[in-house]
Amino acid sequence: MKARIAEIRKQIDNLYIELHELETAQAKLDIIAFKSGRHYSEHGQRIAFTWVDGGVIMADVDRHIYYFFQVPDCFPVSMITKDYIMSVYDAGRGEPTALEHQKLLEKVIAEALKL
Repeated sequence: MKARIAEIRKQIDNLYIELHELETAQAKLDIIAFKSGRHYSEHGQRIAFTWVDGGVIMADVDRHIYYFFQVPDCFPVSMITKDYIMSVYDAGRGEPTALEHQKLLEKVIAEALKL
């Protein structure tokens, strides 16, 4: 009986790991767009971001600023929030977006412009 319980617990743990990996993969496909509440244009400040290899690309469409933020692979996707993006952005820790991310950046910009 104890062996069976241990086996079931292991299966549950494996399912939890698989679910977490799927949620992480889905989050990395999403483009998140939001208004910061700041007033840099008649639309306020529209921000959008998404994951790329090694980090996050972000577009501030009202100020025409496009950044890449490095994020360690071990950093949980759930920690990349609007508040996190704004704190990194405000601290100036980004780099200009690389040309290799141009097509994805265009999609990120399009999402921000929908706001």
